[in-house]
Amino acid sequence: MGWWQQRRIAFRAPVETSAFGNLAASTGWLYAGGEDHEWLGVASTWRSLDGAIVRFYPGDAICVPFAEITADEPEVHQRAMAEADAIARRAFPCFTLAEALSLLHTTKPAAKAPILTAVAASAPEHHRSDVADAVTSGLFAPHRPVRAAALRAVLLTRWPQLARPLVAHALTEPEDDLASCAHALAGGIYRQDCGAHLATAPGPPPPRHSQNTPGAPLEVPADSSGTPQPVTRTTPPPGESPTTSGPLASPREDGNVASPTIPDSFTFITL
Repeated sequence: MGWWQQRRIAFRAPVETSAFGNLAASTGWLYAGGEDHEWLGVASTWRSLDGAIVRFYPGDAICVPFAEITADEPEVHQRAMAEADAIARRAFPCFTLAEALSLLHTTKPAAKAPILTAVAASAPEHHRSDVADAVTSGLFAPHRPVRAAALRAVLLTRWPQLARPLVAHALTEPEDDLASCAHALAGGIYRQDCGAHLATAPGPPPPRHSQNTPGAPLEVPADSSGTPQPVTRTTPPPGESPTTSGPLASPREDGNVASPTIPDSFTFITL
């Protein structure tokens, strides 16, 4: 795709909505009201006469102020979008992506949240591995504001490559509100059901006992149809054979002992 669906501008310094409104009025943009976004806050919206739509987000503790420029038919109004982008950049100091990434790397971990949103707002529409790596790292940061900022960064970039890190974050996030946000983003942006990724690993198989281990239970034999057959091992009472479970034979008159009679149904069991 050779045209922009939208353009974003991350501002380096605080910008009040009134100041941006003065710029819009002097430029001839028409005020279209406020739009309340669940995760980005309230955006003031203007429309240019040549078809561009300009939304301004004033920022908060975890997000720098930024402007978003799009159109109802972006492919038709590329020039109008580019002109609105240039007007805003001339009016206020803005981040470049390289500046935002450099600042992110030198900022203390606990203070990275607003810089991470500056990186996301300055990023192009196509995937950049350095930006994606920064966002993924933020999703698992030890500081809650950084993780919250990383969720906003996912919302701003919407790259498919961030789907798996987002799902992993949703399943491991300890804060209920951030986990709920992550689940909603995974379903809304990537059509991912985080619950479907939960699985219980099978337990270890039961130990097998050797037949020759003293005191171990015998393995149950099965007949030709596969039906288990009951087997018991008991100590014969005095006077009975341990193999035939019958009475021991008495010596004959010649002094020899007769061989025991083995029934047809007897089954040998090797112990």
